[in-house]
Amino acid sequence: MTGPAPLASIDSCDLHPSLPSSVPDKYNLVLFKARILLLAIEIFVHPLIYIQNFLSSSSESEEVTAVNLFYGLVSSLWVVKNFTLLIVLCVACQKFYLVVEEVEKATAVISSCHASLFILQKLCKNVLRVTSCARAAGGLRAGGVVAVDAGLPLRLLALLATYTVVLLQFAFL
Repeated sequence: MTGPAPLASIDSCDLHPSLPSSVPDKYNLVLFKARILLLAIEIFVHPLIYIQNFLSSSSESEEVTAVNLFYGLVSSLWVVKNFTLLIVLCVACQKFYLVVEEVEKATAVISSCHASLFILQKLCKNVLRVTSCARAAGGLRAGGVVAVDAGLPLRLLALLATYTVVLLQFAFL
């Protein structure tokens, strides 16, 4: 069993190996952002389509049939499933943001306490530089459009409610 490498054997100040430093890791991060953006678009568009279809099918016939009820139930469950998935992803991203803040605090303390170790000082500066760049970019942004944080599901729900009211106004006015 090997332990952590001693400070004397560290000859370069690379960041932690789990950070995306290679092209495939950056490619996977881009795919992750694209998937979150597509999920957010799907969560916004599909319920509106389901509501419009339900309104048009119920306006054609006077009575609500079992097929219409089944369609409404299945589509509602599908939307709830997608929304739950988005909530799980946003909570994971928010936990990541909190960990990054803790890392920033810890590196600031380490760099102030161990001022004599040049390699450790350089590593702390690199970590602070990378985290400050990530913070300046606004955190994880899906497609550069939407900030993926704990508030994304609420913003999406508010947008969906607004457009649902618009669809209901068009249907009944």
